[in-house]
Amino acid sequence: MAGCVEDEDFGGGLGGEPERIEIVSDQSIILSGAGDSAEIEAYVVLDNGRVDRTATIEYESTNPDLIGVDASGRITALTHTIGSANIQLSAEGVEPVMALAAIADLAPGALYVDAGWVVDDRLTDEDELTARVVLQRNEQTEGLAPGDVLVSGDRAGLLDRVTEVTVHGNRVVLETEPAELTDAFENLSIQAQGTPLNYGGVLDEDGHDDGRPEGAGVSGAAAEDRVSGAAVQQIQGGLECKLGGSVLNIGVTGLSINHNYALVPRVDLDISNRSLNRFDIYLDGQGHLNASLGGVTLSGGGSADVNCSRGLRSVPFAAVPVVGPVLLTPSLEPSVGFKVAGSYQAGELSLSGIELDQGASMELGIGYTGVQGFRGINEFETFGDGVDFANLGGGLENEFSASVGPYMGAALNLDVRVLRWELASTGLVGLEIGGGSDLSMTYPFDSEEQDYRGPRWSFFAEGKAGFGPLLDSIKAFERILDRMGVPGAANISGFVSTNVNLVDIHRSLLQSPNPQVQAAPAKVEVEEPLSLQVSAGQSIGSLDTDFVAFRTDQANDAPWTREVVAQASNDGNGNATETWVPATEEAGVYAMNVRVYDGLFGALGFPYAAENPANVEVSSDVILRIDPPGLSDGEVGVQYSFNLNAVRIPPDVDTVTFDWAFGDGNSGSTQVSVGADNTASTTISHAYGQEGAYGLVATLSGEDGQLADSSAVVTIGEVEERDEELDICNVWRAADQGGQGVTVDNWDISEIPTGAVFDLRFDAYSIPDKYIVEYPAGAVVHDTGWRGASRYEGDPLYPGGIAGPGRGQADAIFMKGAVDSFKITVIGPQSGTAWRYDIRCRVLDDGN
Repeated sequence: MAGCVEDEDFGGGLGGEPERIEIVSDQSIILSGAGDSAEIEAYVVLDNGRVDRTATIEYESTNPDLIGVDASGRITALTHTIGSANIQLSAEGVEPVMALAAIADLAPGALYVDAGWVVDDRLTDEDELTARVVLQRNEQTEGLAPGDVLVSGDRAGLLDRVTEVTVHGNRVVLETEPAELTDAFENLSIQAQGTPLNYGGVLDEDGHDDGRPEGAGVSGAAAEDRVSGAAVQQIQGGLECKLGGSVLNIGVTGLSINHNYALVPRVDLDISNRSLNRFDIYLDGQGHLNASLGGVTLSGGGSADVNCSRGLRSVPFAAVPVVGPVLLTPSLEPSVGFKVAGSYQAGELSLSGIELDQGASMELGIGYTGVQGFRGINEFETFGDGVDFANLGGGLENEFSASVGPYMGAALNLDVRVLRWELASTGLVGLEIGGGSDLSMTYPFDSEEQDYRGPRWSFFAEGKAGFGPLLDSIKAFERILDRMGVPGAANISGFVSTNVNLVDIHRSLLQSPNPQVQAAPAKVEVEEPLSLQVSAGQSIGSLDTDFVAFRTDQANDAPWTREVVAQASNDGNGNATETWVPATEEAGVYAMNVRVYDGLFGALGFPYAAENPANVEVSSDVILRIDPPGLSDGEVGVQYSFNLNAVRIPPDVDTVTFDWAFGDGNSGSTQVSVGADNTASTTISHAYGQEGAYGLVATLSGEDGQLADSSAVVTIGEVEERDEELDICNVWRAADQGGQGVTVDNWDISEIPTGAVFDLRFDAYSIPDKYIVEYPAGAVVHDTGWRGASRYEGDPLYPGGIAGPGRGQADAIFMKGAVDSFKITVIGPQSGTAWRYDIRCRVLDDGN
């Protein structure tokens, strides 16, 4: 049935145009040595679904000295050398497709099964771990025994270990379980590639894009003959636009982007002596952008917000055959357009003569080697860039901001078929290109937003690829690699590069400093210290810095009435650190900003320097403290005491109730009279009967209900301390995994530049764990709370309840200042728990 097609017509009268080549035999074939052969069967399919059997298909081997192919599509191994060849199938009027042939040594007990031998193949359990395979009985199949391994090309998709054999007449019935690729092959080396995709064109202010896909193997052909006329991408007529606000005059001239991407999907796989040495799946190619903007003018009064876009149809993309278990069949769906957005008040501005030229060669994907384990393939090489800025003029008054950005987006979607698993529309790579100009100028201080922007004129062009869609289905992909015998497949998500910048140019033409401000913790009680940091991101000399608190829970006042809560001198690179201890009357919600200045004027003449303030809540509510706030390295059977202290109890409350639970099933309660200073306290004691990490939780209640609560972690037994080092930014660094108890990791970040921000991603799985980050040690900048399955809600081991699922990520949890280390404490109270986490630092740019 595999070779059947819808229409048996031969010759003319089919009433359609050629659309594609369809391979109806195996697209990946294994040969055993010199003289072994097989046939690739394929037809040309028309756009009406019929098959043209008279169309001539040409076959070409990329490695003809190893594997040859004749005019009928029969491939033959010419030597005994282990290796592979890509077989390209071409026909007039359609894009080429690729097949794969490989010469390999099967492992002892392995049998290569022709797809024609398979009578039936079905799963017999929900977990896809066992199957029933029925084969035709012949000399090869009747000798199968338990322990043998079945392997086939992509159509049958077999990679199974035989567990039971029954022979019925001319049939061999097998019960099987999953095998690994290294069980099937002693030696195998393939370099599979798909059909190249060349896509490019010019995007101009009228929305035209003359880009077109170009098939492989047609070099020397006229451009108009490379693809059918229907495949030429061009927008006809105007764009669909949405207009908000009022516009007197917005002019954009000479806006264009020339773009060209040439990408080839590839798979490299190497097995020797039944060991997997290499497995890479990636896109390889080059990209180039040339973007220019003749000019932008705005004049008159009012405001404007204009967005325009237009979509394009699909562009076909060739299949990437991989021997045995994997087959990728992608398609590219681009969209194109441009957008203009602007607002200004009573002014006029013109900007002209910007051009940028940028190119890159790239290798994008994931990879595995037996020596390195998983590694993200992420190589970038610039081969040209430049920005020309010719003329700027205008008469600015009050406020102006505008952006002009053409864009093109594309999503590369792949269907991945792995043995018996069907992963529908698994995304692998997304591509985006774009470019334009960003312009902004505002009054130095925005009273409503509590922020500042100095004058910035910049030009940008971008080309990016990401693996985010793949990560969405990473668990399924991990199962694939695990089935292939890739060690550590369960950890692949920690190694996949999620974003690759092919072209990412932001050229600033004029700007002021743009420091980054951080305050920790984000919520603090009155009379408790708040750590403040600022990093200018560039050298601005030894200037003074004021930390300014802007109230956001009250009516906005004039900028000069804002409270300066701390002062510091920076280190010459715009970096400063200080502490603020808010008084009781200073409770409220604040946006923390900075004023960098050199005497009379601020840096470059503008006083408030941070575009994004740090938000802080200062609380003066009732507070319940546990003293000591926790216990480490406790001993079994020793009585430990804790003081419960409540402050700022409302004046109308005379008596309060303390309730507590020690986390091991023991609890207690007592009533206490409130003192004249609105405080109350009590002391509790307990001895724990066995080692572990326990959650001590206490609550304070009055006649009308609960007033406050608090919790502490008590560790009975040894606390494990580990030393970790982070010496490179912009990549994730995995810490060693852990389990039950308390683990303290001390991270050395002495090689990381000041001003870098740090991200945390973690997975506590189902049994809850808690991650606490301190920078510097003693100052908590992030507490995840208990993370795990919701069914543990109410368990006394987890005071305060479950804060969220086991997996999560927190970005920019702190910014490096003068201290060269930070601490992460992971608490796992329950036996059998497991957890992991990764750390990444990012160096912020200078405001672009």
